[in-house]
Amino acid sequence: MTDPKNRTDMKRQPCSPSNSILEGDLELAAKHQIIEKLRVMETPIGFYVTAEFSDKSHVLEKHKGTGLPEWFYIIAQMLSEPGKEWYLTTRRDRTVPKLFKDLKRLNDHLKEAYPTDRFELIRGQDVPGTPKTKARPKHPKPKAQTRTSATKKGNVQ
Repeated sequence: MTDPKNRTDMKRQPCSPSNSILEGDLELAAKHQIIEKLRVMETPIGFYVTAEFSDKSHVLEKHKGTGLPEWFYIIAQMLSEPGKEWYLTTRRDRTVPKLFKDLKRLNDHLKEAYPTDRFELIRGQDVPGTPKTKARPKHPKPKAQTRTSATKKGNVQ
């Protein structure tokens, strides 16, 4: 029997503005320690990141009644649906997750920008949405052979 909280075998929600966040939002969540899970999904064309946030509404309660900081509404939105999967996207295209080409660079970026203890790597996923990047070919095409001239060097025709 599968674990109902294990969502690796379930169909993912499509990426949309209602379930996507920007890098600054994820950095803010890491600063306030509300990231429950970071997942890195491996696809044929690269890696993308999803995040789930825990129910830590005490972060909001601490600022209730005082002048609200500008980040208050961003955190409130993330905490409004604990367990919801949020895609890391770019400002330019909120319907496709931000793709990373190299896992080592992505890992270094995660350690620097969103310092958490761990992340989960899930292989064999599809990219939700229509990415701008084309899929890598499974078998590289053989390079076309260059034509050599029929005359030898030095001979003038």
